[in-house]
Amino acid sequence: MLTRAQKLLSLHSKFDYDWNQSQTAAPNLSLIPEIESFLQEIPDGFIFDDVEHNKAYYQLLYKLSTYYLHYARDHKNALKRLTVAENLHKKLSFLNAEEMASLYNDLAYAYQIKMQKEGHKKDTDIVFGYCNQVIEQEEKVGTKAYGKKAAYAKIVIGHIYRDNGEFGTAERYYRAALTFYESIDSLDEQYIRLKNTLAQVVNAQRDRTREAGEIFEEISEYWSKRDCSRNHYAANHFLAYANYCCKNENYPQAAKLLDKVVGIYNQTHTKDHVDYFVFADLPKLAQAVYEKLPEQEKASYAGLNEYVYNLKHPKLGLMKMPKRPNPRIIPSHFRLQPCIDEELTKATALLEEKKLDSADYVDIGLAFLEIGDWPSVIKYSLEALKLEEEKTLDKRSNEIIASAHYMIATQKRELNDCDGALSQYTIAIGLAQSPWLKSNLLRNMGLVHLKKQDYIAAAKIFKEAFDFTNQESNLELRGSLPALYNYYGLSLIKAALKSNQDPAVGIKVLEETTQLYKAIFKEKNIIEAGQRRSHDWQSHQFHRGMILCELAEKHYKHTEDDKSSADYQNMFRNAEELLLGALAGRKENKADDQRLGDVYVWLGRTAVGLKNIKMATEYFERALVHYKKAFPTAPEPSAQDANQIKDVRSRLAELRKLNKSERNLFEFWSTNRKAIAAGVVIAAVGVAAVYALRRK
Repeated sequence: MLTRAQKLLSLHSKFDYDWNQSQTAAPNLSLIPEIESFLQEIPDGFIFDDVEHNKAYYQLLYKLSTYYLHYARDHKNALKRLTVAENLHKKLSFLNAEEMASLYNDLAYAYQIKMQKEGHKKDTDIVFGYCNQVIEQEEKVGTKAYGKKAAYAKIVIGHIYRDNGEFGTAERYYRAALTFYESIDSLDEQYIRLKNTLAQVVNAQRDRTREAGEIFEEISEYWSKRDCSRNHYAANHFLAYANYCCKNENYPQAAKLLDKVVGIYNQTHTKDHVDYFVFADLPKLAQAVYEKLPEQEKASYAGLNEYVYNLKHPKLGLMKMPKRPNPRIIPSHFRLQPCIDEELTKATALLEEKKLDSADYVDIGLAFLEIGDWPSVIKYSLEALKLEEEKTLDKRSNEIIASAHYMIATQKRELNDCDGALSQYTIAIGLAQSPWLKSNLLRNMGLVHLKKQDYIAAAKIFKEAFDFTNQESNLELRGSLPALYNYYGLSLIKAALKSNQDPAVGIKVLEETTQLYKAIFKEKNIIEAGQRRSHDWQSHQFHRGMILCELAEKHYKHTEDDKSSADYQNMFRNAEELLLGALAGRKENKADDQRLGDVYVWLGRTAVGLKNIKMATEYFERALVHYKKAFPTAPEPSAQDANQIKDVRSRLAELRKLNKSERNLFEFWSTNRKAIAAGVVIAAVGVAAVYALRRK
């Protein structure tokens, strides 16, 4: 069993909470009950036998007090621990000037909160007493570190004037502290938190609303460049900015900010500990903003939507409430299969609710869309449209109507009804309001043009989709950028090949896509095992293999050089490796029959390139099996067969002829026979450029 001294050192070592670093809160919260239990066993006035243990005792008390002050805003427990820490220093005098300044600042802050909550004016003198001691020592000590302590003392004094309604005086103290931070280039979280306080004080003064808004926007830009998914100080800012937007009746912007707050709350909330004090304001503000939103916009704010839903069902208990499906996050999560599975589970659970509205049906339909369950997609799309049509015109949600048309169009696209799909997408994009829906509509419209082999139009739309999604205001959609860039590169290459032009630009885009995937995977901490579960990443691998095969087909016939022939054979092998990897991933992710058929077709073509007719035949036959499942309504044989089925049958027929006649394989497989007959070769595409598409 550990002695008291050993237990002290152990807890001090493990408890590394730093109130200036918000991310340290979560891993330390579980230690607080154990620390409290330990401290309660230590008698009042107790002193350890040596300096090391007394310093550790002081630091444990101090760190715990900063949790109570800056996280829980609990001045009573903070003062309890700070008082013990102060008495320990008075007896032993082991603090240096900067440590003593930190102690005095937090004592001052604790009394400022006490005065704010309890209204005892005598506490004002105590606050000024501690703060002035810190400020008066600034010139004597003269270090930057101490200067930051003095700046913080001025902030606490500013709080006193703010609480008394003397906003002009408070602003002067805040700006003095900001000026010091800027002079030493200390633009950290402490600086940005003060900016947030300044914005609120400026806004409290007459005719300065616009200036306050500019400061809030400046702070938002700071947080947009950082991962703030677990940062309480970012939540503090988003809530303050949302309040500002509410007062200016900008409820959509307030809802967007509260979506971010809810995201942070969901990442950090635990039933065993006190929530960050700012979250205390969240329920009231969230409900107020939600009620002010037009019906057609509510579904666009998934986090806020779910949070308010949970608030309206308190009898279930917050930690037990079934989460609403939010399938809109799937494209920005690389269409990861675990993400799809989770949203599908939530959608299925939602179906058990007795009464569903049009927003519910859209969420359920979007979840089923990700697994290609088209009967369910159409069923719930039509249910959503029906409920919206029953409303008066002024009550209808354009976003919900657009989402339903988006789902109906996607089913048409999958079944090769390209004109019908474009008609539905056009209706949807005219009604869509959320960035998520607009981005996905552009993506799918590009896919229709790609399927129609109108590659120039496809490339234009994919580039538009990428640029739209890449806007700073749409940062939450960042995970969908690589897929859009992949399709842009693919369209450029296909357009070049179709017109016998140099595809180098498109090849470069595909190279850049691979690097973009790697960068965003790293940002989101998705390791290789997770990447294999991404449908979008598998599509990128498939497209790289497909393009390698197509380029090799287009050039292989025209070389009589043995070395070049060997190079193109290597291209076919590399294409086969990429396609087999894509096939394994698609099987693991339970991809639909159309996508499995696509991979088998291109594997068949690589087998032809490698002169393995037996393997090519097997691949094409497997493709035919999957295509027949994907297009079950197509009569057999019939002119109405899907183009995919016709193509595979044609290739199998040609293989049978080749087996009999032993004619040159590539006479039948070139993408552009007329151009090849004329001897047209894309000279600019060398083996080195094409090899950039190989697995790296």
